[in-house]
Amino acid sequence: MTTNRVLNRVHVAQLIVVCAIAGLGYLTLNLNQSVPIHWNIWGEVDNVWPARWALLIGPALALLFLGLFTVISAKEQGSWVAPLTTSILALFILLETIMLLTAHDVALNVPRIVTIAVGLLLAVVGNYLPKSQPNHLFGIRYPWTLKNDSVWAQTHLFAGWFFMMVGIGCALFAAVIDVAAPFYLGFLLAGIVAAMIIITAYSYNVSKRLG
Repeated sequence: MTTNRVLNRVHVAQLIVVCAIAGLGYLTLNLNQSVPIHWNIWGEVDNVWPARWALLIGPALALLFLGLFTVISAKEQGSWVAPLTTSILALFILLETIMLLTAHDVALNVPRIVTIAVGLLLAVVGNYLPKSQPNHLFGIRYPWTLKNDSVWAQTHLFAGWFFMMVGIGCALFAAVIDVAAPFYLGFLLAGIVAAMIIITAYSYNVSKRLG
């Protein structure tokens, strides 16, 4: 029997970890207690759920995405599926941890933490973009990249480098520089938008040059 590359020990372990964090919450919190589930750009809690429901968010999302990527991996042959699954499951572990800690009145700068996490995710995506082949879901999927393998390869080599630089830059900015919370997400958003504009322009120019 062929082992699905997404259903591996790492991802099962990640699913167990997020469930264990939720279980710890069930043991240590009053299940009617309000638990933060969303924060605004200032890092202020703007939505709460009772603990009995809030603690299910991380495990439910992890299970949903693991199932989704398992289905995708059965249809796509790219090497990007497994590492992207790992990264997204790590984000759900982080989300569950943040909810549990804030429910225990631990002060966290959530926008700063999210910027670091998303920056690292962008770096992971950037690392795998040059290794991707034309597919139905992942990559810079413009009409001109999908119909020309050379355009796809050059676009994704450039995009991979660019996303890695943006991701590492955003993560370092949030980790090292102490600014007001909105500046972290603003910096991250500006980096992503700038990357997409520059990558699109580069890709289109490559397509015109290669015909």
